[in-house]
Amino acid sequence: MAVHAVQIDPLTWRHLPAARPKVIDSTRTMIRLSEHSWSGHGFGMWTIRDPEGTVVGTSGAIVTDQRVWNLGFRLAPSTWGQGLASELARLAVGRAREASPDTPVTARMVATNPGSVRVAQKAGLSLAWQGRSSVGPDRLVYADRPLDAHTLDALIALG
Repeated sequence: MAVHAVQIDPLTWRHLPAARPKVIDSTRTMIRLSEHSWSGHGFGMWTIRDPEGTVVGTSGAIVTDQRVWNLGFRLAPSTWGQGLASELARLAVGRAREASPDTPVTARMVATNPGSVRVAQKAGLSLAWQGRSSVGPDRLVYADRPLDAHTLDALIALG
């Protein structure tokens, strides 16, 4: 499965190596969550291909149990530095807002990943929270609007 090859690439997890999936079931779970988001909310993750048709990653947003859109992207290192993640994130934020305008669009990341921070900012998201979660390194939560305390607490608890 080509998507799985990108999902497990160690370089794509250099900022959070402990979270790197090891088995294909993790990729299958991601795909099922995306399919559920597409069927229930009208949007999910896209499979990204280069001009030759090779899978180079995924991007989009899914509605989470916290009732927010979670912006996500994981792209092959060969695509980095070309603006692709920023373009895809902007498109995903726009599509999520079209599909469910009342649902906040969020992005969670580790504080040591400046590339993801720039992508979130270019997609129109602003810093909603910064700090240490109960698990792992310092984290950031970005959102397209202010989040209520319950939602923010639930996102922080995810790590």
